[in-house]
Amino acid sequence: MFLLIMVFSTNLLSQSVFSKRIHLGFPSIVLSGIETQDSAFFVTGLVADSLPPFNSGLLFMKYDWAGELLLVNTMLDSVQTYEAWENTLTLLEDGDFILSAFSSYNKGLLLKLNQEGDTVFTKAYRSPYYPTSSWFVMKDLVVMPDGGYSTASIINNGVDANVLVIRTDSVGTVLWQKAYGEE
Repeated sequence: MFLLIMVFSTNLLSQSVFSKRIHLGFPSIVLSGIETQDSAFFVTGLVADSLPPFNSGLLFMKYDWAGELLLVNTMLDSVQTYEAWENTLTLLEDGDFILSAFSSYNKGLLLKLNQEGDTVFTKAYRSPYYPTSSWFVMKDLVVMPDGGYSTASIINNGVDANVLVIRTDSVGTVLWQKAYGEE
């Protein structure tokens, strides 16, 4: 009787896991973000095209809790890249997602996506040193209590790396920005 109770209770405490290989049609994929909900989890990352100029794009996937892939959506462009190297995927109160990224190391991006991975809006930001120095890499994103966003990025003034903090409203319009590290 004791053994039966012990086996039954350990099965209740065990966690269901899965390991599945999925080929998405791209030679290079980097997964960088994950967000969970009651019925599914969402994953973001990068895909790299195998043809020159080897542009990279945004990958958005939805899985059920059994690990079955429900959808894949990619954002690819022949003119600019969409690079989301950091785990900034954040579920918003309206059910959409916000994500920070950058494009070709010269523009910061704020992307709002719906649960199908379709773009609700994209906002692009330039370094205050542009065009002299255009280096721009988004590193972090925080949803503010008023529904706006705050991002932290690495920028370059031509000599040194600085940090740029941008504060926006809920649709990505800049309220203020400040570069830190300047002499």
